Amino acid sequence: MKKNKGFTIPELLAVIVILGILMTVAIASYNGISKKVKENSLTQKINYLQEKAYEYASDNNVKSATISVAHLIELGYIAADHPENADMEKVDNPVNGEYLDCVTFDIEKDMDDYKVKTNLEGNCEVVLSEEREAKVTMSKYVKVNGAYQPVSDWVGQNVYVMVKLDSSLNLAKYPLVNNQITYTVGGSSYNKSGTYCTDIAMNDSSNCNNIYEVSTDLIYNNKVTATLEFIDSEKENNTFKIIKEAEVRIDKEKPNLKVTFNTAYTGNSVPVSLVGEDGSGSGIYGYYLSKNPLPNDATKDYFTRINGSDGKYNYETHVNENATYYAYTIDNTGNISDRETMVINNIDTSGPEPFANYNSNKPWTNDETLTVDFGCQKDAKNDQTGCADKVTYSVYDISNGHESPIVKDVTVNARSVSYTFKVDIGKNLRTARIVFTIWDNLDHSTNHTYDIPVKIDRVTPDIAIDIDKSRDSGWFGFVTYGYNYYFTLDIKNSDKIISGIKTAGFWQTNTKVEEFEKNPNNPYWDSVFGNSTYWSTYVSKGSEIRFAGRAVTGAGTPRFATAVATGKGCTDYVGSAVAGGAVGAGVAGFAILLGILGGPVGWGLAGGGLLGAIFGAGACAAN
Repeated sequence: MKKNKGFTIPELLAVIVILGILMTVAIASYNGISKKVKENSLTQKINYLQEKAYEYASDNNVKSATISVAHLIELGYIAADHPENADMEKVDNPVNGEYLDCVTFDIEKDMDDYKVKTNLEGNCEVVLSEEREAKVTMSKYVKVNGAYQPVSDWVGQNVYVMVKLDSSLNLAKYPLVNNQITYTVGGSSYNKSGTYCTDIAMNDSSNCNNIYEVSTDLIYNNKVTATLEFIDSEKENNTFKIIKEAEVRIDKEKPNLKVTFNTAYTGNSVPVSLVGEDGSGSGIYGYYLSKNPLPNDATKDYFTRINGSDGKYNYETHVNENATYYAYTIDNTGNISDRETMVINNIDTSGPEPFANYNSNKPWTNDETLTVDFGCQKDAKNDQTGCADKVTYSVYDISNGHESPIVKDVTVNARSVSYTFKVDIGKNLRTARIVFTIWDNLDHSTNHTYDIPVKIDRVTPDIAIDIDKSRDSGWFGFVTYGYNYYFTLDIKNSDKIISGIKTAGFWQTNTKVEEFEKNPNNPYWDSVFGNSTYWSTYVSKGSEIRFAGRAVTGAGTPRFATAVATGKGCTDYVGSAVAGGAVGAGVAGFAILLGILGGPVGWGLAGGGLLGAIFGAGACAAN
């Protein structure tokens, strides 16, 4: 039979002791690890709650406050672990199995950031106070056309602040001390007693201690504080306070407006800047700029809205027409600035004004040249824009009813041109057309056309003297027979002389043509030459005369011609000589008869008649 070996009692005891030690160590290690895990979990939870407190402070622009976890749950910043539990038992403490609802956070604003301090011990009285404060609210109203309307931002009229109590905050259980509420407005405190009113409309008929009118003549931008002191009838009439604040912003002050614009002349539009200033008021809403003044009943609808998203509330615009403009600004509460008037007269959209210096009634001339000035006279009012140094021009001869170019497309770098017409001898120019373009310093241009009465005629008259003659006798036989000469001044090229013939006539002279042409324009000639193209004279036998003809154009160009006439006597006509002798003999016979009858006188006449007959017949016979 085999013998089995086992543990002895001492061995078993030793094993048990060792196992006990190992279990103790294991349990201790487990508890330590478990505690560490719970502590880490609490730290993470507190950090999360701190972040939510920070978020609350940032959303509400809190400057300094203490807030509990319970209140953050009520405000919706934290989700409850146990929403079904009673008050202050909704968020677990993972370390001790209790709750974190009474944990509070002290919040302080530091520059643009917040510092959040956590109080883990908690303060449930703060929670109780928060719960009570949550049951008190403040609302703001304005009265428009007899009706109260809620407001949340800037207004342009008095504001009515109303303190409202939740129905659970029973005034029978928690009556107000002295039935009054203390209001702090602009650093001053006012106690108002009266009746608690449940509706803002009751303010018109009741003395409501929970409604206070905030008024100002200019601007009020501050908090209004309502302090309510309650009596706790369930706790030995102890009192507790609830303080509520509301931001009240009233702006009744007109904003200021500054208008600036570019006064330099421009060919496009004028930039205009409207800058509104509202001081500590509601801020600029928009601007109005028009050629029409703002109506008396104007509202914000008349104004251009400026959102100020870039931090600027200036209104930058342009006007493109010379006119008187009216500008206003309006603030966010509807206050309208005084009117600013702006006169715009520096927009130049047209070209410059031209000039051309010439005499439309000038006489004809035979001068070789004639100068005409033309170009840019001024631009805009008082020549503010100014003429540019540039003129482009063409000149045409339009004397015959059509354009014949003289010069074309000439450009000069000056504001004006002095152009000289040049006409060669034998040619003329009645009317010229000047077509030119001028510019101002804004690069506006205008085209202009002027028809100029140049009136240059350099065509010389082509003249000749036509001569005709006939015989005539002397008087009473004492004058030798001769001829009557008849002269006609013939102008052969009068159709080419567009200035016409001013004067044409004759003068009996011994001066040669060369003498006339030495000084053809001597005014003396006007006094001696006649003004008729027809002339006649009698030239007796043996006599000779020199005579001249002259024609002067309308332009003053003269031309001379001369001719010589010689008297030949009556022998050129036999019949006339015989007749002359017979007449002389008859006269002599008659004179002798008178002498016989009348004595010495008659004989004298008879002798004279006889001598006349003898000499007359002899002279004619001699030729």
